[in-house]
Amino acid sequence: MDTNTVGKPALTQEQIDEVFRKIEPYLKTGVSLNKACLSAGIAKSTAYDLYRENESFAEKVDTARNYCSILANSVFLKSLERINSIAGTRELTDGELKLLEWLIALPIFLHVSTPPESHTLTSQDQILVYHKLFVVST
Repeated sequence: MDTNTVGKPALTQEQIDEVFRKIEPYLKTGVSLNKACLSAGIAKSTAYDLYRENESFAEKVDTARNYCSILANSVFLKSLERINSIAGTRELTDGELKLLEWLIALPIFLHVSTPPESHTLTSQDQILVYHKLFVVST
């Protein structure tokens, strides 16, 4: 890669990949780029410069940061689908009802950053599930 006329030389793609490999595990836990850099021992200025100037690096950082939210949302939906399939065949146990209450409240507490459209549950969906299982069945 070319070197800058002032300052340090530009990083090679291999060096950029190495920076990402070091911060990726921390980003996947949902921490900020700043905290990931501190944990991985990467200079914040290096990572933030790459984030601003390198679209591929920025996309990788954003994807890694969303990993936790997407995973939690997937578990959330699978649990709701399981409870929905049970609800039509038998009465839900106290444990299943408590899980459902927790699942309905979960999106309020989770920060979900733009997961894929198929993985989202709107507040209207939550109200319908709550109504079906708690209002109609009582």
